[in-house]
Amino acid sequence: MEEAMGIRTMESCYEIYYMKEDAFKLLLAGLGQTQWYGLFSREGQEKKRTNRILAELYQSGVIDWDGAGAAVRAPYAQMFSAMLEKKSCVTIQSPVLLSPLRCCYLSAADAVLTQKSQREERTLGITLLSAQGFARLLEEECKRLETGESCLLSCRSSQTGQAFQKLLIRRDGLRAYQVEIKAASGVKASLRWMQEEFADRLCRLLYENGCSVGNSEA
Repeated sequence: MEEAMGIRTMESCYEIYYMKEDAFKLLLAGLGQTQWYGLFSREGQEKKRTNRILAELYQSGVIDWDGAGAAVRAPYAQMFSAMLEKKSCVTIQSPVLLSPLRCCYLSAADAVLTQKSQREERTLGITLLSAQGFARLLEEECKRLETGESCLLSCRSSQTGQAFQKLLIRRDGLRAYQVEIKAASGVKASLRWMQEEFADRLCRLLYENGCSVGNSEA
């Protein structure tokens, strides 16, 4: 199936909606966010005119027209609303085969996961997950780590991309994980979580504790 705006596919039991990068940026700009960190390609391709992008968004069902102008339709409205709530994100770098670099924007209760399309240039796959759903996804990712491999989570500002905390996760035997946490201030913490508590504690760290080393549980 061609990956384009408004097209959705099923992957790992969640829906992925595809959108061109220029359309993604235009919608953010329309919501007042002209500076935004994300998995964007380098400039170089000829930019489309705004009217053309809006026409494509309308034709693909991403936006609709009302008396005041363009309105973002569901489920895109919910995803962009969640992205703008806390303006914080987590980038995920994993050595697991076929796992792309991903950027996940966090809200109080949800997560919007984005990844670059592997078939279409300058296209992002976007999906809305619950906080627990995001933690479970990371748990499944970390279960596939081999001895000596690690998964790196970088907590960042969604506006500047500046990383304020990094989590390095390694397997520790068959049923445990070693989690090393380092804040931009230099504060460090080392935690050991059992597999059965991994998702809950990671969710608590990312959401309730705001990715703060000082609030981490030993």
